[in-house]
Amino acid sequence: MAIGTVSFIRKDGNLTPTSVGNDHISGLIFNLPVETQMPPSIKIGDVIQLFSVNEAIGLGITEFEQEKNNFFYGIPYFHISEFFRMKPDGSLYVMFADCSKNWNAIKTIQSVANGDIKQLGVWTSQNIWSTASSSEDDYSLNLVSDINTVAEELANEHRPLSVLLTGNASSADSTGAVKTIDLKKIPSCIGDFPRVTALLGQGRSDLLRQMQIANPKHSSIGCVGVALGCVAEAKVCESIAWVNQFNLTSKHMSDIEFGFGNIELNDTGDDFISMLQFEALSPAQIDEIEEKGYVFPIKYAGRANGTYFSKDRTCSDSDYRTIARNRTIDKSRRAIRNALLPYLNSPVLVNPKTGYLAEIEIKKYQNVVKNILSTMEGNSEISGYSVLVSSNQNILLTDTLKIIYAIVPVGVTSKIIVEEGFALTNA
Repeated sequence: MAIGTVSFIRKDGNLTPTSVGNDHISGLIFNLPVETQMPPSIKIGDVIQLFSVNEAIGLGITEFEQEKNNFFYGIPYFHISEFFRMKPDGSLYVMFADCSKNWNAIKTIQSVANGDIKQLGVWTSQNIWSTASSSEDDYSLNLVSDINTVAEELANEHRPLSVLLTGNASSADSTGAVKTIDLKKIPSCIGDFPRVTALLGQGRSDLLRQMQIANPKHSSIGCVGVALGCVAEAKVCESIAWVNQFNLTSKHMSDIEFGFGNIELNDTGDDFISMLQFEALSPAQIDEIEEKGYVFPIKYAGRANGTYFSKDRTCSDSDYRTIARNRTIDKSRRAIRNALLPYLNSPVLVNPKTGYLAEIEIKKYQNVVKNILSTMEGNSEISGYSVLVSSNQNILLTDTLKIIYAIVPVGVTSKIIVEEGFALTNA
């Protein structure tokens, strides 16, 4: 008989790793027609939380296969899988909603998530552009203003988020009769919309082409899933266009196109007449689209195996013109509010000679805010900060304490300029 022992058998529980902190918590809304045939366990209006692609598959959200009854042409599966490709340990709330009348679904998904969603992707077959009254005029911009309004309302309710939007760019005609996009008529999306990023472009692969053809509206597949995954993976101060950090290349993203062109089907019905490929545009044309405020996948000469985002900009030219800046200020806002809430309705000492704030109170509230910002600075999420609690506050009269803080953000090298030339010596 063998000697007695205590033995162990190692088992793999197939645990899904999750990120530390909550900057990565994301949401994704699919705007679907009410008549969409849904998986048995999901209905329009539902919000589900996913931690892996396998969980989505288990719910009936599956990949597109030709000659099969696919859930909405495989589009939800594709973007969910792209999110987890870039952020394998992510937390993703997914909602299938009818947004034909309004964008209240954005409030619903944030409410279900208890306000924890920091970045939200939106995929919709609604046109991002519409034709103007005159055929000579630029297209009109749709969706962005309405979505930004809802996002601002959430920010005012202390639940801020950044929205990444993929709208249908394959047609600007509401009737669907005109199936071409005139590149010169694409409007600027820059305005006072700092909480929205307008995405264009998509991967170019046989599968994505089949998905777009299968959808009777031929809506752009887009890149919202991979963009959302990049934002979730990035520190709040990081640009999703960082070349060394966010290479989008995969079997579906090694080649890229814009998702529009001429979406009339060819004689055999197995392809579009033409789609605008990234390589077909000149550098000047690419710059023009970027200068209009859109974010899209690009290629860099000399990096054949890389696909990257053009920028991380929002639909704004203000201080809040990038996703990173919005995420940074929103993170500080959330943390400072949580730190200050315990002091709400608390007693405040005043200087008996002046009636203004006592010095000890000024220091106390400065330190509350400084502790938050100091941590962010230590994590290299900001470059610096300042906090001011003015001593000239008559809190006995107003019952209000005013605190001012400012952040010095982290910069980004959107351009690197190198001067070169020959010299007679190296001195």
